[in-house]
Amino acid sequence: AGKNFVKDNTYQFNSVGIFFMYSKDTIATGNVVKSSLGATGMGIGLKDVSNFTIKNNTILYCAQGIYIDRSPFEPDTNNFINSNKILYNTEALHFHSLSENNVIKDNTIIGNIEDIVNDSRGSKTNQNEIVGNYWDNYKGFDRDNDNVGDTSHKVYQYADQLWIYNPDVKFFYGSPVISLLNFLAKLAPFTKPLFLLEDEKPKVRIEG
Repeated sequence: AGKNFVKDNTYQFNSVGIFFMYSKDTIATGNVVKSSLGATGMGIGLKDVSNFTIKNNTILYCAQGIYIDRSPFEPDTNNFINSNKILYNTEALHFHSLSENNVIKDNTIIGNIEDIVNDSRGSKTNQNEIVGNYWDNYKGFDRDNDNVGDTSHKVYQYADQLWIYNPDVKFFYGSPVISLLNFLAKLAPFTKPLFLLEDEKPKVRIEG
């Protein structure tokens, strides 16, 4: 199955907005997915899909913005996740199982509690092409004013934060005490953090 074109729809107050499985050659563009509720509420999900283009969508107020599970599935293919607005979700991008060769480019990632979640040791999040995204928590500078950060944006997962992903604790996500614990974990982690991914050319401001 494949060759679907999902365009300019609005999905709200569902458990899952759009979920693609076992297919290829599909474009989803111009859709708004908001308020996919519940601890596992999902904006757009990709499971075992190849040669997908997810572009110019707005995903907000979901538990998981974009969920990527063993995608792309077919060898020597890519998925293109470009120019989306991923806003105010619990998790912006959630990787599950082996997921590499996604091209994640020119997205705007703002206000999410966790930008990247990797729940599988073998998902190889750093084997995706991630470039030119705007991350609201990027800490670098742009001295030549070309709207590309002078240093890359690296995302780590701290082992002492993993308890936060316990469903029983998710009620407290975003509360001041969780924010404080996150800050302390990054300030003085108990263990060496796990490198997840790097955006070598992060944007420092939103254009347009």
